Amino acid sequence: MATTFDPSMVGSVLSSAARDPLGLTLALTAYAAAFVVRAELWRRVLPRLSFGQALAAIHVALAGNHLLPLRLGEPLRIVSVVRRARIPAAEATASTLLLRSADVLAVVALAALLGPRLAERLIGAAAFPLAVAAAALLVVAGVWLSRRLRRSGGVGAGWLAAVVPGAAAAWLLESVLVWSCAGWAGITLSPADAALVLSLIHI
Repeated sequence: MATTFDPSMVGSVLSSAARDPLGLTLALTAYAAAFVVRAELWRRVLPRLSFGQALAAIHVALAGNHLLPLRLGEPLRIVSVVRRARIPAAEATASTLLLRSADVLAVVALAALLGPRLAERLIGAAAFPLAVAAAALLVVAGVWLSRRLRRSGGVGAGWLAAVVPGAAAAWLLESVLVWSCAGWAGITLSPADAALVLSLIHI
């Protein structure tokens, strides 16, 4: 990155964004909405977790994933709700595993749907076992969590079925920011291409 980074391009993109307040507002609103969707899904899967605590923990994880190696933000997400919301560690871990597995399934599905040839060339044979592993983790975490929470009010099976479509919706909302930034940089990119780029980055 150090050899290809162009500081002037960053300045140009920021200037273009500043001249497009409506587009900037749309992009930031869509990006924020993606995390609202994730927090609401987490709250529905884990009813004793409040929306505010879910949203705060997701942002802690986001910061950790950007600042720490090996995506260590996810353990911080668990620690955040255990310490601040008094959620049992087992439930926090299982629900996080459930939702992150749904994220993986969603990006693999989006990549396969929006750009099958490019996805096959970039991730090849790894896509299928990755999807199978994510699905297995999702099912195991979902079944365990359902049984655990059924004793204390339960969790609707409908919400467990909605985690993958919900994750896909969140990724599509995030892709609005990718699409907007590409436009400000002078790169012609369709909304579908932006979603594909975002999917491939996160696989």
